[in-house]
Amino acid sequence: MIKKRYQLLLSVLFAILVGSGLFIQTSRAEETIRDYQATYVVNDDGSMTLKEQFTYPVHDLIDHIDHRIGVNDSSQLEQLNVNMRASNQSQAFPFVEGDAKDVGTYHLVKQGNDINLTLYNQMSKDNEIITTEAKIKNAWVKYDTKNILEFPLLRLPHALQQAHVKIQLPADVNPTDVQLMTTGISEIDSWWQDKRTLVFEIPKAAATESVNLTMSVSSTLLANNKNEGPQSKGQQIIQRMNEEQAAEAQRDQWKRVFMWAIVVVVGVVIVGYSFLLLRKKQSYKDNQPAYTDGRLDYPLHSPILLARLLKIRLTREQGLWLTIFQLVAKGQLLVRWQLDKDEQLVDAWLTVRERQADDPIAQLVLDAFVSQKDGVEVSYQAFKYQNKTAKRASRLYRQLLRQMRQSADQMMTKRQLIEKRPTLIFGIGWWFCVIVLSVGTLGLFLLMTMVHQSYWLFLIMALYLIWLLVLKHLSLPIYSGVGLSTSQYWRQYLNQLPSGTKQDAPVWNWNMDYLYSWLMNKNQHQYQNIKQHGQAEQNAFVRQMKPVRLVQLKNFK
Repeated sequence: MIKKRYQLLLSVLFAILVGSGLFIQTSRAEETIRDYQATYVVNDDGSMTLKEQFTYPVHDLIDHIDHRIGVNDSSQLEQLNVNMRASNQSQAFPFVEGDAKDVGTYHLVKQGNDINLTLYNQMSKDNEIITTEAKIKNAWVKYDTKNILEFPLLRLPHALQQAHVKIQLPADVNPTDVQLMTTGISEIDSWWQDKRTLVFEIPKAAATESVNLTMSVSSTLLANNKNEGPQSKGQQIIQRMNEEQAAEAQRDQWKRVFMWAIVVVVGVVIVGYSFLLLRKKQSYKDNQPAYTDGRLDYPLHSPILLARLLKIRLTREQGLWLTIFQLVAKGQLLVRWQLDKDEQLVDAWLTVRERQADDPIAQLVLDAFVSQKDGVEVSYQAFKYQNKTAKRASRLYRQLLRQMRQSADQMMTKRQLIEKRPTLIFGIGWWFCVIVLSVGTLGLFLLMTMVHQSYWLFLIMALYLIWLLVLKHLSLPIYSGVGLSTSQYWRQYLNQLPSGTKQDAPVWNWNMDYLYSWLMNKNQHQYQNIKQHGQAEQNAFVRQMKPVRLVQLKNFK
C-alpha cells in the first residue's frame, strides 16, 4: 500500500514537471517580438547588407534567444555581427560565434534557406534589444536585361508585433519601372519613401508566417552584378509576376465594385425608408383638421409636454423646474429663493399648498414634495442630493425624473398627439438603417485597407448618417392630425412672446405667458413686458419669480 502511494506521488510529480516544461516551452514560443526594424541595403554587385534591430521581451529566467535570418538559393551569409543590450543599459556588448554555449556567444545552423541563430546570455525579466548586421552575397540574380531578387523578406521564429522593412537601392529609380510581388502575409502595406527606398509595413505576424519578396529592376541599376542566371528562368519569373499583378488588379477591381455596391445598397435602404416615412407623415398632414385660435383651450399643455410637442431640447432637471414654475403659477406651490451676494441661485424652498394638480406630471412633482414634509418648507437641494458633499442624486429625485419622462410619453399618446404604432415601427426602422449603415461602413473600411482606396467614399456614408439624424429630428415621433394642428398653434403662440398679451387679459393669461417664456429663454424680455403693463406687482406668480427674473432656465440646478 505504501509503495503504491509513493508510486502515485511520483507519478503526480512527474506529470507536474512535464506540464511545467511544456508550459515553459509554450511561453517561450509565444514570446512576441516588438518594434522590428530591418533595412536591406542593396549594393551594385548584387549583394545586400541587412541591418536589424528588435526588442525581445523576457518574462522569466532564460539562457538563450532564438533568431532566424533568411537567404535564397543563390545567396550566402558572408559576414555577421551581433550586439545585445538590456533596455535599462546604454551600452551594447558584441557577441562572438562559438559552440560552447557560453554567455556572449552565438551559434549558427543552416537549414535550407534558413540560417538559425541562437544567442546565449543570462537574462531575466527585462526587454533585450538586439541588433544584427549581415552581409548577404549573391542575393540578386541577373537575367538578361533584368536584375531579380527572390528573397524571404521576413522569416522569424517568434510572433511579431509590427515590423518595418526597407529595401534601399544603390541609385534613384522610377517606381513605375520596378516590379514587385509579395507572398505570405496578406496584411502588408508598401510605399516608396523616396526614389531609392521602398518601405514595407507588417502590422503583425505569427511565428509560422513569413513574407517573400520578388522584385525586378533594370540590369543597369546593379552594373557590377556578376551573378547571372539563364534567360529562360528570368522570363518565367517576369511572366509569373505579370500574371500575379494582373490577378491582383482584377481582385482589386472587384473589391472596388463591391465597395460601390455597399454604398449603393446602404443608400437604397435609407432612401426607401425615408420615402415610406415621409409618405406616412404626409398622409397625416393631409388629414390635419382645420382650426381657429379659439378652438384650442389656452392653458392646454404642461411645459414638458409642450417641449416634447415642439421638439425643444430640455434636460430632465429643466423639465422638473418648469413643472415647479407651473405649480407656482397655479398657486399649488409657494417658492422662496435663496441667492448669494452675486444674486446667483443657491437653493429654493418649496411649500405645498394644494395636494391635487390638474395634469399627471405636475401631480408626480406634488406627491414627491408631499412625501418629504407635508406643509413644511422643503429644500430643493436637500431633495435632490442624498449626499451634498459627494453631490450624489437621491433615489427619490432620480425616480421622479424617470416617472415624469414616462408620464410625458403616456400623455402624448393619451391626448392623441402622436400615432403610437407607426412611431414604433418607423423608430425600429430607423435603428435598422443605422445598423445597416454601421455594418456597411465597417465593410467599406476593411475593403479600403486592402486596395488602398482613397477614403472619400466615407464622405457619402457620413452624409447618410447626417441625413438619418436630420430625418429623425424632423419626422419622429409621427404626429397625428391633431398633433400637427396643436404643434402649429403653440409654435405660433410661443413665437409671439414676449408681446401679445392684452392689458385687460385675465391673470391666468399673464401667468401662462410668463411660464412659457422660460421654456423659450425669453423670460427676461417677458418680465419687462409685464412690468410695462403694470402687472409685475399685482401678479403673485411674477412676484415670487422676481428674485430669479434674470436667471436662465439652464442655470437652475
